[in-house]
Order: sequence, then structure tokens, then C-alpha cells
Amino acid sequence: MDEAAPEAHIVYCRSQMLLDRQKYESWRDVQDAYDDYMTSLGPWSAAEIIGFLEDDWGADDSRWPFTRQVIADFFRSGESLLACPDADPGAAPNPTSS
Repeated sequence: MDEAAPEAHIVYCRSQMLLDRQKYESWRDVQDAYDDYMTSLGPWSAAEIIGFLEDDWGADDSRWPFTRQVIADFFRSGESLLACPDADPGAAPNPTSS
């Protein structure tokens, strides 16, 4: 895999919410990667994702799908996909490409 992208998409699926750092040409490519895709935002930097969550969920990040620390850790990691901690572990995404 290529070096991790400095931006991520917020991906809303029926089964879970994800942060996805794969590089996509368009939102349609994101849609094609997930069988239960609903919508996506981005790609955004960590700061933009945090700003969006603050605006949408309020300042208390304990109420967010991903806390500030989890987002920071994800962006520092080599991981390309992060599922919301409250997501059903049995409902993993089905990317169609790697």
C-alpha cells in the first residue's frame, strides 16, 4: 500500500461509521467500496474532521463517534481504515478494491 493519505473520508454506512484514508477519485468510488454505503464527506484533514464533529455533535468529544484523541492516533498510525468504536464488529465493510 502507498504511504497513508494525510486526509480521510468520513463514510456513513447502514452498519457503521468509518474514517477511510484510501485515495478515491470521487465519492462514487467510495460508494462502490461499501455494500451498505449511505454517504461520505471529505477527504478532510484531521483538523477538518474535528471541526465538523464539533459543529455537528458539540464540543464534548465523548459524545462523538470518534474522540479527538482517536482521530489524532488514527492519523499518526499506518492504518487506512477506522470503524466507529460503537460499530457492530460483525458488520465489517466489504471494500471491492484494495
